[in-house]
Amino acid sequence: MRGAQRLREQQQKIASEARSIRETVTAMGAIARVKQALKRFWKNVADFLHLHYESVDEVADKVLADMLDGVNPLVAEEQSIIDRAKANGTYMKAPNGKPTNLSPRQWAAARTAGFKDKYGDWEKVARIEKLRNSKPIDIEYNGEYDLNRDAAKKWLKENIRGLYTNADTNEQIEISKVGINEVTAHGSQDIAHLKSLSSIPKMIENSIYINEIPNAKENDKYDSYRYYVCGLNIDGEDYTAKIVVGVKGDRKYYDHRLTQIEKGNLINNLNGLSNSVAENQNAHVSDIKDKRLVSILQNNYTGRLDENGEPTAETVDEYLASQESEDDGIHFQKAAEDEIDNLRQQVNNATYDNAVPQRDERQLHRRAAVSTPSRDRHVQQAATRHASSRAIPATDYHDRTPAYPRGSGSTCRRNGSKGGSHARNGVFP
Repeated sequence: MRGAQRLREQQQKIASEARSIRETVTAMGAIARVKQALKRFWKNVADFLHLHYESVDEVADKVLADMLDGVNPLVAEEQSIIDRAKANGTYMKAPNGKPTNLSPRQWAAARTAGFKDKYGDWEKVARIEKLRNSKPIDIEYNGEYDLNRDAAKKWLKENIRGLYTNADTNEQIEISKVGINEVTAHGSQDIAHLKSLSSIPKMIENSIYINEIPNAKENDKYDSYRYYVCGLNIDGEDYTAKIVVGVKGDRKYYDHRLTQIEKGNLINNLNGLSNSVAENQNAHVSDIKDKRLVSILQNNYTGRLDENGEPTAETVDEYLASQESEDDGIHFQKAAEDEIDNLRQQVNNATYDNAVPQRDERQLHRRAAVSTPSRDRHVQQAATRHASSRAIPATDYHDRTPAYPRGSGSTCRRNGSKGGSHARNGVFP
């Protein structure tokens, strides 16, 4: 059963069991808050694991199904990492291909989003080092087309469209007319760029994957962009090429740009420097126009690495100890259980009768059905104002007897009448 439908059924059950409007609104508002929090969490996990959904509803259904089934997302993330590694033959291996020095638990934990949030992306450090050691590609322009945009575009569409396999990731990347149009839309006066166009297939096959960044634009053609980098040699000059691949289910070549600097020198200039320091204090980097290239080649890892380029066991143990001390390992389940306990406590402690007229009760039910935290607050305030304006006598919830003596001379102010004040010990909605 779909997760969203299960949550709706739970909402209806709570609404039917609640003994007042306030209980109903509070319960539905709490569920709405849980739903939004878990939706944000799972969306971040999906982005990190490169899981792509067809719609926001599909993400929400995954969140709600896991919530109702008691799935711990942190354990699920580690299991997903293990499953993918076993599928591609990298399980329990270090980035250099040698056996890891870590235990199975340490190995998976070091690859989680939480570890990288705390210490930085150590896997990117290994990828950058792999790029440094890779051989540059010799670009050979043999006069296939005249060195102008229109001639190059025509030749590319007729000769290089198709699927190519990247040797680093074993991914298939398609060259389509979309990418050809994009890459020929700039650099029309740059001879090196024009000469590089005929070697796009070779660049795709031999470049090193560095990073993937979610697309910040809504309703765009791609969910994220993957960045690959390689060194080029064009007419005896060294260049660093950044290749952009758009991701939406499959992978499509989107564009590439050249920077006239040898890739090893660029990496050395950037190593250990933040964006601002690198761009302002280093002569090479300050002249680079491609700031995305500068950004993706930054090393932001702050932990310790072993001889295989993997986090040390001590670093991973430090992370795991911090997670256990903060109870992050069971945060998902505990948050849901606490919310449910809170709802039950509010229902059990209800000590007032609902005095809102039937017409207004139906209206509040309709609002509660689409309750959000802000609407929850407004509905409760509206019910309180309505009851107060009618000066309804306070009653005890259980025996429905007045909370103050009748015939004692105390009266409520109503319709301008004079007399006593509201019952001091009465409970008003």
